Amino acid sequence: MQTLVKNDRPLASLHPNFGLFDEASGFGGLRGLLPIIRRVDNLPPDSFEAANTVTDRLLDGGWKYSLGMYRLHDMLKKKAGNCLGLSCLYGALLQDRGFEPEYELVIGPKGYQSIDEQELLDHMLCGHAFPYHAPVLPERPVGGEKLLFTTLEHPRLVLDDQRFETTALSAQHPSQIKGERIRKLDYRELTGLVFYERAHAARMVGDYEQASQLLDRALQWDPQNNGIHAEKAEAALSVFDDEAFDKACQKHAESKVNDSKYWLYCYLLLGDVDGLERALVANPTDMRVWPIKHVNRERDVADMRANLAIAAQSIARSEILNLGSFYAAYAAFLAKVFPKHAVALVSKSQDRGTDAFEHHLALALLGSCKEVKWDRRDKPRDHLAKLTDKSSFLSPFQMTRVLFTANRLSACNGEWEDHQSRFGDRRTFKAAMSCMSSQWDSM
Repeated sequence: MQTLVKNDRPLASLHPNFGLFDEASGFGGLRGLLPIIRRVDNLPPDSFEAANTVTDRLLDGGWKYSLGMYRLHDMLKKKAGNCLGLSCLYGALLQDRGFEPEYELVIGPKGYQSIDEQELLDHMLCGHAFPYHAPVLPERPVGGEKLLFTTLEHPRLVLDDQRFETTALSAQHPSQIKGERIRKLDYRELTGLVFYERAHAARMVGDYEQASQLLDRALQWDPQNNGIHAEKAEAALSVFDDEAFDKACQKHAESKVNDSKYWLYCYLLLGDVDGLERALVANPTDMRVWPIKHVNRERDVADMRANLAIAAQSIARSEILNLGSFYAAYAAFLAKVFPKHAVALVSKSQDRGTDAFEHHLALALLGSCKEVKWDRRDKPRDHLAKLTDKSSFLSPFQMTRVLFTANRLSACNGEWEDHQSRFGDRRTFKAAMSCMSSQWDSM
């Protein structure tokens, strides 16, 4: 017996794109679609008006916009979605109703935020926010401003040559937003981005095998997504797989696209300094790129102090980047130029969005620095213990960083030597060690 929807329509007769979205999401969402499909009956004949009607009906059903929600079953459970998940959902709903939407991926969208970000950055660079020799670093995010300070990839629908944005889940007029680069997609390629995002999430929790499998699926569905090669390189680095790392880096170099994310990874993966400059030309306010040039590569200590504060003030106003994660990533520089405040900044900026591994690692490392002021009741080894307690869940790259830290705190019992004997002949391991040593050995 076939499962029916309203108007005696069998579930199996739904548009195949629902199945693509469900498969890319990891399955489990098709049956939950039925209430929404009923809700979007009788759409207007104009495709753009029909999309706005879908928005109205979702809002009537209690839906909201949510940055991290893009898998179909999660969206249906939470009644929420981001621009990727909603673009996939709208596209399938409209195609199921006889419309023919097209799709685009905007790399580095240039909306009102870009202008506001540049104005704020210029304001700080001119010394209007704080004196050059007395930089002010925020301890917590600054509310009120919805800025980005990073390069996003933003999918959207094209309805009869009019661009429809699903961001914010609100009534839309045709969008005029441009970008660094715009890539046309079919629906399968659009849902390939779901595999891509799932792979990134798996890599961030140390699941290299799952990340690799999902990246392979993403590449099958969306071969033109050059970001997959950078993710593959990062995943290979997490397990010190030299061969996979080299192959992914080569594929990235060969893709030769022109946007700030591509150029940033030319620098990070290939050491191409020109790539760093070209990334900043493409997006001068990207605070994943700007601090690399103006903090990491800065040699003047006073400039480094001021630039670190400027980057932190910018990130404190970003709805995408996390201040606590930034301070953790830049803990070595905090130790160098703000030794009395480094521990407090890393501690007080932590929130739910902060990477817990990076947070505890940064505090343990700061506790190993002679000049850094430790003004907490707990000890650096307490933060190291939070990491070693979860050692079975850590990737080899993460474990290398933990044991490097333990060695600095004189808390190793032979594990560091065993780890080096296992990975010490691999080029990726040697590169990771060189990077950590250059940052921390002088402190």
